[in-house]
Amino acid sequence: MTRVFESFRNKVASEVAKRPGCEGSVCCDIKLSLGLLLWAMGAVAGADGAFSAEEENKISEILTSCAGIEKRDMPVVMATVKQASIGKIDPFRLIADAGSGLNEHTRSYIIETLFRIAYADNRLDPRELEAIKRAAELFEMPRDLFDSIQKSVEDSMK
Repeated sequence: MTRVFESFRNKVASEVAKRPGCEGSVCCDIKLSLGLLLWAMGAVAGADGAFSAEEENKISEILTSCAGIEKRDMPVVMATVKQASIGKIDPFRLIADAGSGLNEHTRSYIIETLFRIAYADNRLDPRELEAIKRAAELFEMPRDLFDSIQKSVEDSMK
């Protein structure tokens, strides 16, 4: 784990510890990763200068159906989102740091999820595509896998 990611992780844990019912808790890396994914989804959704209602609904749908976030876990997720947005951290540097320990399946899932968020408003803005490409490059994802994921998401929308 790099210093950037470790510092970020410590700030999230510090904020969570201040919340009622979270005294002494240490954030679990999987919950922190979920928060990072949420932040990345927000970064992609807002890459075109707008955060549409459709994109926001898609993020909520993904979190509800796939993440199974429980009420008691929400402080960690929200603290991560808050720290990411106010911390002036380069999101792509953080993605690279966090992604270095992820397996190919997880990295592919993240890229697929980012495409689903970008396509939530039925269009893919070039800035959204560039943001997703940059994340994939940081994951060292082969171009043919990237293209396959994009096509799969596009096909699922038809």
